[in-house]
Amino acid sequence: KSVASVVLSLIFVAIVQGLAYTDVLETEWSSFRSKHEKLYEDQNEALRRKQIFKQNKELIDTHNKRFADGKESFEMGVNQFTDLSAKEFEEIMLSNLDTPLMQSYNTYTPPENVTLPSSFDWREKKAVTPVKFQGHCGSCWAFAAVGALESYQYIKTGQLMELSEQNLIDCTRKYGNRGCHGGRPRFALKYVQDNGGLESESAYPYEVRDDAQCRFYENAMSVRVLNFTMVAPTEAALAEVVANIGPVAAAVDAGNFQLYKGGVYYDPNCRRNPNHAVLVVGYGHDENHGDYWLVKNSWSTHWGEDGYIRMARNRNNNCQIAAQTVYPVV
Repeated sequence: KSVASVVLSLIFVAIVQGLAYTDVLETEWSSFRSKHEKLYEDQNEALRRKQIFKQNKELIDTHNKRFADGKESFEMGVNQFTDLSAKEFEEIMLSNLDTPLMQSYNTYTPPENVTLPSSFDWREKKAVTPVKFQGHCGSCWAFAAVGALESYQYIKTGQLMELSEQNLIDCTRKYGNRGCHGGRPRFALKYVQDNGGLESESAYPYEVRDDAQCRFYENAMSVRVLNFTMVAPTEAALAEVVANIGPVAAAVDAGNFQLYKGGVYYDPNCRRNPNHAVLVVGYGHDENHGDYWLVKNSWSTHWGEDGYIRMARNRNNNCQIAAQTVYPVV
């Protein structure tokens, strides 16, 4: 073959591959819109979302090639957030948890030389409610606090009941929380302690809004809090509490969680202040990617591993997992 014919052949192959990839993107875009019921206000908005989806899909494919080559410990995938830019995702789903600390609070420091099981999962003990969805509202702090309360109520009484995040969103502003714009689980637990209790989800359902008045009704109260305890900011202390006491609400840097699909999440650049609250329900070891924390999120089961993320454990407190942790005493 002549040089010209070889060049033409290569160009033809490149065009065919490009068209094939474009066809795949079109199919995936249509599937994404259908699965997640995506409706946009006009055609221009739809085209903008499609372009962002395309850019995120290219990021996913590039990352997953590194994952397949053993250069990453977790996999990315398309989910309900794939039509959002990283900046939009952070503005909508994350929140500033860098609010003033309370002046005094109980802190749990575990005894030395404690032997713990190699793995632990509170879900196996039926002590964790199903994964929920906070919607487009930075109310993760309320979901983390409620998740902890639900588990400790079960541990104490044997009854697993879904409790009200909206009760916390509407009624804890004077404690320093800011509804859909951030807060801290410890402030939420302090409110429940002072208030004498919290309502159930069925009595005070979630509304994905923070502009309503507090509507707490004492006769509908479902759980009481005697106190709450901070955990010493080490991964060893966190593991001891998770294994021997119960799940723990934690604040983490989730800036790059957007497209997580599965695996053990490790990010060497994960050093910012916490911007998302989650519930640590266990820990374990992955043969390929090492120790991990088992973390319940509030972004629905369409995200991550059926709504959960496994975060790197014993890797220098990656993403601040042990920096701000708290659990209730019921």
